[in-house]
Amino acid sequence: MRENGLYSVAIKKFKPYKPGKSDGMFAENRLQRNFAPFGLNQFWCGDITYIRTNLGWVYLAVVNRGTHENLVFHSDRGSQYSSRGYRNMLDSLGIVPSMSAPGCPYDNAAMESFFASLKKEQVHHRSYADIDEVREDLFKYIELFYNRKRLHSSLGYLTPVAYRLQKLIA
Repeated sequence: MRENGLYSVAIKKFKPYKPGKSDGMFAENRLQRNFAPFGLNQFWCGDITYIRTNLGWVYLAVVNRGTHENLVFHSDRGSQYSSRGYRNMLDSLGIVPSMSAPGCPYDNAAMESFFASLKKEQVHHRSYADIDEVREDLFKYIELFYNRKRLHSSLGYLTPVAYRLQKLIA
């Protein structure tokens, strides 16, 4: 591999869940790990990850779009998602909250998988100077590569854009 300029990407060791502080507004897990797409915009998943820059950490919040009518938003139990303000916003938009069980990343596997791909395929190969570099690089990865070129086994080996178009036409 070395002769051909190839190298492996090491995955970082799993760190066990440590519960943070929250005002305790948790929601029932409505997805129960059923992330198979059965239509457009019936559920969305979200999560937050952290990316190191030379100036400090950057927070990346992503929503994986699965009509606002009967929309379920699924997340982990992070303080951002269990805060009173966030839950009130969901309620005002008519969005039904859903949350993973405490310390169970498998309950939010769609987002954990996305962040694993993002970091393995893009972030861990880079050194970012600042938030502007992160923003530009991740926009290119997500919008130009991940959504338009990268095939997803969960979508029948279509890109997310092709899958959405197929569902809209059907």
